[in-house]
Amino acid sequence: MDGDPTAVPDRYRAVSPVERVPLRVRVRLVHGDADAIVPLAQSRVFDERNRAAGGTSELFVVAAAGHFDLVAPSSEAWATVLCALHSLVPCVARAGDR
Repeated sequence: MDGDPTAVPDRYRAVSPVERVPLRVRVRLVHGDADAIVPLAQSRVFDERNRAAGGTSELFVVAAAGHFDLVAPSSEAWATVLCALHSLVPCVARAGDR
């Protein structure tokens, strides 16, 4: 981005998903409430604005999950990530369902 949001706000605004609502795809947001990198409020605002504009989105908030817990298959948060994905793409068969 060649600068922080205060230095080049137009660049950040141009690539911000919240500036592009409603999105024309179904969106699932998964956010840990212990995320110290990206505030949960960002996902809440996007979800609210996208739905208010006619988009389809759903926010999954994971208690006690940090930023990187959501991409770690060994974390307790991973089950919520899978649930969000499965809500978008029905599975024919999953491991353990056979």
